[in-house]
Amino acid sequence: MPVNPLTRFLLRAIQLSSDLASVASCRLARWTGKSTVAIHPKHLVPDLSPPWYVSLIRPGDHVLDLGAGVGVHAIRCARAGANVIAADWSEKNLAKARSLLAGAQPPHGRDARAAVRLVRCDASKPLPFRAESFTGALLFDIIEHLPDDAAALRQCARVLRPGAWLAIALPNSQTRWKERYRRAGLFWMNDRDHKREYTWPEAVALIESAGLRLQSGPETIALDTPLTGWIDLAGGLSLRLYRRLLEWRARALARHPQDTTGFRCTAIKP
Repeated sequence: MPVNPLTRFLLRAIQLSSDLASVASCRLARWTGKSTVAIHPKHLVPDLSPPWYVSLIRPGDHVLDLGAGVGVHAIRCARAGANVIAADWSEKNLAKARSLLAGAQPPHGRDARAAVRLVRCDASKPLPFRAESFTGALLFDIIEHLPDDAAALRQCARVLRPGAWLAIALPNSQTRWKERYRRAGLFWMNDRDHKREYTWPEAVALIESAGLRLQSGPETIALDTPLTGWIDLAGGLSLRLYRRLLEWRARALARHPQDTTGFRCTAIKP
């Protein structure tokens, strides 16, 4: 059914305000002294439990973090005992990762600084690593940005050893808010740079087409809500308030798991 112009205008205003608020949250995190670099508040809230992928890591693992962004996950893997190559195409991201890594001396446990190597790498091209180089890999929010997601996943499988693990996060194309935006003829994906998003069956088919075997999933990530940007903005001002809002968002997601922003899963290379 066609969406009337007023509804379309309101939906577009919601989209735009949320996008701007999310961008502002990263700058606020730096301006308010929460971080030395402009990064998303989600990276500044201490985890109440170990990140979901840490249980996969064995001491001495060689891990590729492809599309590493500002390096937060690479640092966490290193603290869990892995040696990590954090690869990203954006020099801006790598500069932020260097800054975070320089201050990554933990109060206890392993020093991550010597265990993470930053590499500039274009994930849309053949990876500059030997076959069977890694015992594990992270692919978080990356292949949906690439022109050929299947080719990128095959490249990742190529550099994994037999028996190696893969932790992957992909965006969900089917939520109630995304359907509202689609009906209104508006851009509906999580990110303006996304080339595609996935249903869970599509995600499984993509992973298996690369010769990988699904091990677990799907796990939900976060509730898809028009308030996302404003929640992020609150995090730029107060991490305590941000944590409370994340807890509310988690409770709401438990009631509406179909509205997850994406899927988390694990696979192995046979």
